[in-house]
Amino acid sequence: MAYQIVTSHVSRFQKWQNLKLYVILNFMEILFWFAVVILTLMSMSRFCQGAYCGPGFVVLIDSLLLT
Repeated sequence: MAYQIVTSHVSRFQKWQNLKLYVILNFMEILFWFAVVILTLMSMSRFCQGAYCGPGFVVLIDSLLLT
């Protein structure tokens, strides 16, 4: 994200602006957050007891929204 913001808005770095790389980075971000969803669900199925369930649900909902 920082690469996209800097190359879009700072004139000194606009020569490195690459739309194909933007597409690749955005796609990788979607895959990353989907992996977070899967890993959170896997960990919640094993270790969700008492107070440990709350942070797991927060991470799950946040990663679902970001996906």
